[in-house]
Amino acid sequence: LLQKSPTPDAIAALAANLPTESARLHTAAREAMVAVGPTVIPMAQKLLTDPSPRRREDGSYLLGRLKSDASLETHIALMKDADWQVVKQAAMSLGQIGRQEAVPAVAAVAMKAGTIPQDTPPAAEAIEQSIVASALLGDKSILPMCRSIMPKSKTVDPNFRSAAAFAIGRLGNPADSSLGRVLTGPVGNIEESLTVQTECVKALGQLKLQAGLGV
Repeated sequence: LLQKSPTPDAIAALAANLPTESARLHTAAREAMVAVGPTVIPMAQKLLTDPSPRRREDGSYLLGRLKSDASLETHIALMKDADWQVVKQAAMSLGQIGRQEAVPAVAAVAMKAGTIPQDTPPAAEAIEQSIVASALLGDKSILPMCRSIMPKSKTVDPNFRSAAAFAIGRLGNPADSSLGRVLTGPVGNIEESLTVQTECVKALGQLKLQAGLGV
C-alpha cells in the first residue's frame, strides 16, 4: 500500500522494517522507501554508517535507486567494506549514480578479476558488479584487464568474463579490429558459458553500432 501511496511520514516506520527476517517484507520496505523519493535520502545517508552490513547495504541501495550523490565520500568508502555484499551493492549504486569520483575505488575492485577463487561467491559477485559499474562510469582503464581475461575460460570465472565483454562493448574503440577477435573467440564454442557468448554477441553489436554512428 505504501509503495502505491508513498508518504514521508512513513519513512521511520519503513526503516524499522528493514531488519526483518522476512525477505519479502524487507524488499517491500526498501521499494516503498524508494517510492517516497528524495525525502528518504537523509535516512539512507544514516544507514551508510550503520554497524550492520545489511543496513549499510540498504543505504547504498536507496541512494543508488534515487541516483543521489549525498554522502558521496562515505558511499565510495564502502568499496573497501569488510563485507563483500556491501561492496557489491556499493558498486551497483555508484555505477547508477555516475559520479566520476567513484572511478578509482570501483576500478580497484574490478581489477581483482582473475585473482579471486571462483569458490568465493560474495567476492566474485562484488568484482563482477564492479566491472559493470566501471563500464557504466566510462572507465577505460579496465579495458586491458577485460581483454586479458576473455580467452581464459579454464581459469577465470565466467561471470567475470561476461562482465568484461559488457565492458568491452561499452568502452572499446570500434576501430580496433582486435576487439572483434577477442569477442568472437567464445561465440559458438560448445565448451563456453552461454552467458559469456551472449554478452560477446551483444558487445559486438554495440561496437558495430558505434562504428556506424561514428562514435
